[in-house]
Amino acid sequence: MSRQTEESLLRGEERYRAASELTSDYAYVVRFREDGSWELEWISDAFERVTGYAADSLNALGVLQVVHPDDLPKIVETTARLLAGEDVTSDVRIVTKGGEVRWVSAHSRPLFDRHGRLAGSVGAARDITDEKRAERALRESEARYRELFASSPNPMWIYDTETLRFLAVNDAAVDRYGYTRDEFLAMTIKDIRPAEDVPELIADVEATHDELARSREWRHVTKSGQVMNVEIISHRLDWEGRPGRLVVVNDVTERLRAEAALRESERRFRALATTAPVGIFEVDLRGACSFLNERGAEIFGKPVDECRGFGWMEHVHPEDLGRLQERWVEGRERGEEIVHELRIVGIDGLVRWIEGAARPLVDAWGEIRGYIGTLSDVTDRRQAEWERRRLLADLVQAQEDERRRIATEIHDDPVQAMTAVEMRLESLRRRLSGPEETKALDEVAGTVRETVARLRRLLFELRPPGLDREGLAAALKTQLERLHGETGVRFELDDQMLREQPLESRTVLYRIAQEALANVRKHAEATAIHVTLADRESGALLRIRDDGVGFDLAAVDDERPGHLGLVSMRERAEMAGGWFRMAGSKGQGTTVEAWVPAVETR
Repeated sequence: MSRQTEESLLRGEERYRAASELTSDYAYVVRFREDGSWELEWISDAFERVTGYAADSLNALGVLQVVHPDDLPKIVETTARLLAGEDVTSDVRIVTKGGEVRWVSAHSRPLFDRHGRLAGSVGAARDITDEKRAERALRESEARYRELFASSPNPMWIYDTETLRFLAVNDAAVDRYGYTRDEFLAMTIKDIRPAEDVPELIADVEATHDELARSREWRHVTKSGQVMNVEIISHRLDWEGRPGRLVVVNDVTERLRAEAALRESERRFRALATTAPVGIFEVDLRGACSFLNERGAEIFGKPVDECRGFGWMEHVHPEDLGRLQERWVEGRERGEEIVHELRIVGIDGLVRWIEGAARPLVDAWGEIRGYIGTLSDVTDRRQAEWERRRLLADLVQAQEDERRRIATEIHDDPVQAMTAVEMRLESLRRRLSGPEETKALDEVAGTVRETVARLRRLLFELRPPGLDREGLAAALKTQLERLHGETGVRFELDDQMLREQPLESRTVLYRIAQEALANVRKHAEATAIHVTLADRESGALLRIRDDGVGFDLAAVDDERPGHLGLVSMRERAEMAGGWFRMAGSKGQGTTVEAWVPAVETR
């Protein structure tokens, strides 16, 4: 071999080695033995870089040890084909020295000696691991896509953008539109539109070139002829070699109906709010007003726009604003309706009383987001109540003045006269000596003393001395002590009142208690009484409960009206602007309750 030839061979080897180092592909030569086995004669260096096995160790290890066990049958098959003189290409897995599984694609060709006999094979292998992983990921992605397509609750289909024919539809589309899958695949997307919408559909398809497109609302027609409103989102794709678009359909028929119903409801609400004789408002949890009708603006004495937000608060009486805000907080915490009265100071300085009633507005999560309510001008009612209370105060005062006058006259005339008679009888008794005359005189004197005692009790009932000076609880305690002394009935007085009520209110409650205790003395056969006094809702509550024989309330109310002083007790409470009720049953005792507001005479 000439020097020039050797240098040429060396350069060729260097180029091959350099190229081999830049790729993971490798070549190999296999030599067949006469017994049918084979051995690796040569393999390029790239094999060691891919697998970690040196070429000179493969025969000792056994080439088949590198092949994945599941692919050994494939090696046997390709070897048989090589022995038959065929070119063979196969994809198999190999296991590297580090235990990693990699895919290779090997192409082998038979080698023949100079006599034409099969001597071995020559081949090349390429690492296709990344390709296989990509193929697997693609298959998994396609499987997920098909599963998503098939199981989506929304109707979905793929149509050919050139012919407009359906290429695929999911189960939801079959269920919602009523066509079978075969019927769908024989139709175009024009067939599920009203005829008058088809020209616009074709124009929309021709104008839609975006990868992802959201179309406007459309009308679709089901097999039964039902027209439904839908929103469409579409995505461009290739489907089995055809240009197409994937369509996702959202049925918005019910939503549009609900929106239309909401608009109609709002229209009716605003029409009602415009003509309503009361103010109508809506506020958030801070009290900021978002809606107020014209009547509400009239109540506040300023234009609607100026009342929005917190503008309405500017005319609320300063003494009432703080209480109103406290009531809002309480109502929000309890989730209850808010009813509150407050004063509005007009631009002219006049003060008007307003009653507001508000119900919570609850969102989809059950949270209170604000209130809606009404405003009513109750100035005339408040004035009438004040006038009624003033008249009541005058009436109570007149009654008490008359009681005082009668008590004074009884004290100054009959009591004094009867006391003088008693003294003269005692003087006369001392002058008598006969037993019969003395006995007769003692009987007369006893009658006089009893009459004087009854007159003194009458004086006490006409005008209890402690009611003016010491208050309601003290006067009731004196009354209870007299009852205990006369009947032995035990009593408990629970005074929970933090402030003394006006005299008129005290007097009304005292007279009701006086009547109720008289019933206990005459009818109850009770052994114990519990009396409660408490502040309630800008007024006072009286409760008297005994453990006596009770009564049949229906029989008392229906058969014997006025019995037990019910009428007078109820009239006293209601005349004072309060209420009265009595409960009980035979053998279970009786409870009397009365509430009267604080009667103001100013």
